[in-house]
Amino acid sequence: MSKEEKKSTQHTKSYVQKLRGSWSLVAGFMRHHRTLLLYTVFGLTITGLIAGTVYFSLPASAQFESQKIAVNEPIKVAFSHPTRSSVAYSIQPYTKGTWHTSKDVLGGVTKLSFQAAQPLRPHTTYHLILTNVHALLGTASKSTETLALTTKKLQPVTVINPLPNTPIPIDSKVVVRMPFPNNRVRKLVLTSSDAKLASLDPTTIDEMQFVWHFAEPLAQGTTYHLELKDMNRPADQQFLQNIIFNTVSEPQVTQATTTDHLYPDQPILVAFNQDMIPSAKDFTFSCKGTGKWQDAHTYNFIPARLAPATTCSYTLLKGSRDKQGGVVEADHTYTASSPGAAQAITMSPRGSGISLGSAISVAFDQPVDHASAQGAFSITPNVSGTFTWNANSMTFHPAGLDYQTAYSVVVKPGIAATYGLASTASFSSSFTTVAQVIKLAVPSYRQQYALSCEESSLRMALAYRGIMVSDMDVLQQVGYNPHPRNTTTNTWDNPYAMYVGDVNGQEAVTGWGAYGPPIAAASQKLGRSASYVSGITPQQISQAIHDNNPVVLWGVVAGQTPRLDSWNTPDGSVVTVAANAHVRTVFGVVGSPSDPIGFYVHDPLHPDIYWTTAQLEANMTADGRLSSQGVVVQ
Repeated sequence: MSKEEKKSTQHTKSYVQKLRGSWSLVAGFMRHHRTLLLYTVFGLTITGLIAGTVYFSLPASAQFESQKIAVNEPIKVAFSHPTRSSVAYSIQPYTKGTWHTSKDVLGGVTKLSFQAAQPLRPHTTYHLILTNVHALLGTASKSTETLALTTKKLQPVTVINPLPNTPIPIDSKVVVRMPFPNNRVRKLVLTSSDAKLASLDPTTIDEMQFVWHFAEPLAQGTTYHLELKDMNRPADQQFLQNIIFNTVSEPQVTQATTTDHLYPDQPILVAFNQDMIPSAKDFTFSCKGTGKWQDAHTYNFIPARLAPATTCSYTLLKGSRDKQGGVVEADHTYTASSPGAAQAITMSPRGSGISLGSAISVAFDQPVDHASAQGAFSITPNVSGTFTWNANSMTFHPAGLDYQTAYSVVVKPGIAATYGLASTASFSSSFTTVAQVIKLAVPSYRQQYALSCEESSLRMALAYRGIMVSDMDVLQQVGYNPHPRNTTTNTWDNPYAMYVGDVNGQEAVTGWGAYGPPIAAASQKLGRSASYVSGITPQQISQAIHDNNPVVLWGVVAGQTPRLDSWNTPDGSVVTVAANAHVRTVFGVVGSPSDPIGFYVHDPLHPDIYWTTAQLEANMTADGRLSSQGVVVQ
């Protein structure tokens, strides 16, 4: 006999011995029953033994109880027939774990299971290799059998709170969900560097929804960063996702009545930037009244009538909430007061340069009695006028203001208030009206000769009167006999009588010019009356312009220091002049005759000039060294 046949015979003898033991049990049972039952049971038993012998002699095969398992479930194999305990098994890829076999009453292996020490890899094919697979009876066997199964994919994890781009309340929790029970396949933990969690591990009641609580309320209006991990995975695969969220912002007060002029039946309003959860306990008030939420944004409180100069304080209390979950973090206190003594809060106009048509306005801080306020009003110098009102503003319309005049406005105390107290202080303001500006339509001419500035200036004044002449026409009437200075005797002509030197000569060497008397005489000869004024003042010049008369004015070249010169005249007198003298025409003035502010001047050598009174005076007196002079052309 072969080695395999001997082993089979030994198994058969062992099995027959076990059958004999079973037959003894059947025989004992039969002795206590009727004959018919004895024969029936005996026949069935014999039949079963025969069928069993055939069954246990068939070849054994293995198959998985489930072709797909979760990563934490055991791998289970069932044999088609009892198998000898000599069966060997292994798993690829190699995985640490525990093997367990299940046997029937006869000692045959019917099931095999493997529980991995760590969860299996998800969505991975594993091979179970079986060797020495022999049927319990007989010689039929498979020397090696390989079974393959694939583990299931891990369930997706969905964050259901907080939702993306949705701020959450400060007492929120983090919730994730799986579509099927987890059964400890995943070991979820949540970590954070900026939020304190009650535990890294979640709570769950159904192994599908997992919840983490924060150890303390979150800060409002803050961004938080969390990391969700699966600790059952290898270290480099534990990270699942970042959970980044913002908390809701604290509700903000956008309006709170804080006036110091709270009138009867005027509400105290508190408005928010969010829809609030209305509560009667959100506010406290120091004054009596009735309050209610006007809408989700606005609280409305109407105080009982307050006495004048009475303050009502009110507080928005900590803990008030909005509908998004925002919470007021601290008490906020505000005050509102009824009006006290009436006051004038603005008075206009003020300053200088005020137009003559301006009205004078006084604005009060509260409603006042009109007649009382008008009676307290005065203006100096006195001007008649009328009053109009617009709300709390009184306006006085003067019948006419004067140029360049300083006015003082006073509102005396004692003005009766409608709701508050009578005024106790005097209020005043002042202003100065605009200066009158007069510009005569005198044309501007450029001098026609090197030294004909006085002739050109008179020509401008005559043209204003409609007399059109040339510089030479004027020069001929002034008196013109050109010759150089006698340097030996320092003798030259008299500029008070005629033109001195050559009109195209060199200044103060071969030519100089003329003073006022011959220019006034020339004007008269050419058809227009003119007056020579020695020592003429800015006020006289201003009066002449106001009288519609341009003025020919002597001075020096602008920007130059006056250079004095003198010589002897044929009549035995000595004249002193500015060697760099220059003559211009004054055609305009800013200000009154008695108080001119500035002058407009045509310069026959340069563009028009505006000089202040001080500038004009300095030029026409050669900085105080010479007497001024001018010719008023009438």
